[in-house]
Amino acid sequence: MKPDPGLDVLEGILRDAGADERARIGAELRRRGFLLVWDQVDRAPAMTPVEEAMFVLGRLYPEMPEAHRVSLRRQLHADHDAGTWHGFTRPEH
Repeated sequence: MKPDPGLDVLEGILRDAGADERARIGAELRRRGFLLVWDQVDRAPAMTPVEEAMFVLGRLYPEMPEAHRVSLRRQLHADHDAGTWHGFTRPEH
């Protein structure tokens, strides 16, 4: 994975910010990240809810160990088949 060219700038901003500002920046970056991932979902071919969930998780947590992915996929399939899980909820824009 390529290093983030803006990481040094972000770390400088966070270092100089107070706790409330760091929390606000973190929440905003998280919100933007979720929106970017869901934009990718919208541009991808049609997927089942489980495939879509794994797509989202893969984008949000690219370093997740494969054993965890397999376990999550298995659990999501079981929950979806049982009718107790219907997919992730999209974030509000």
